[in-house]
Formats: sequence, structure tokens, C-alpha cells
Amino acid sequence: AGGTRIKILEAMSLGLPVVSTTIGAEGLEVSDREHLLLADTPTEMARGILELCQHQELWQHLIQNARQLVTQKYDWETIGQKMLLSYSQLQFPTPTRRKER
Repeated sequence: AGGTRIKILEAMSLGLPVVSTTIGAEGLEVSDREHLLLADTPTEMARGILELCQHQELWQHLIQNARQLVTQKYDWETIGQKMLLSYSQLQFPTPTRRKER
């Protein structure tokens, strides 16, 4: 599968901690234990969920950093500004005038 990881970004923006596989978070500018927990096996996934339930500090740390990341990098306004900047830097060839017959 490919494409944007909308469900992860949506959960982060809603203040929910995320446990994902490495492939599930691929392409996002996230760090394990900074923005989410990465777990690639069922055992690691269960361990990550239990750790979140047992450690409120980790829960808070992840949701705070994840929400900040989403706001700074993935907010529509931020993306729109980056697109406008990219478009403004494009250089198009000057059209040549056709000779009249």
C-alpha cells in the first residue's frame, strides 16, 4: 500500500496516541517514541499499547509532540503555503510569437 497516511495524521491531530507498524508510518516525518510508537509484530504492538495505558507521561509526550508535528508539517494551510512557494519558484519558458503570414 502507498499514499498519504491520513488515518495516522488524523489520530495525531485529535490528540490520540498512535501505535503503528514501520510500513504504516512510512513517508511521514515521525520518530519512534517521539511522535508515536512503532511496532512491527503483534507482540510489539500489544506491548506498545500496554505501555501507553500504564505510563501517562509517555501518552502525554506522544500526543503533545504528534499534534505539534501535524500542525507544523501537515496542516492544510502549511501545505498550501509550501505549494504556493513552490509554484512561485517555477520558471516557464517565454512564449514565442508566431509569425503572421
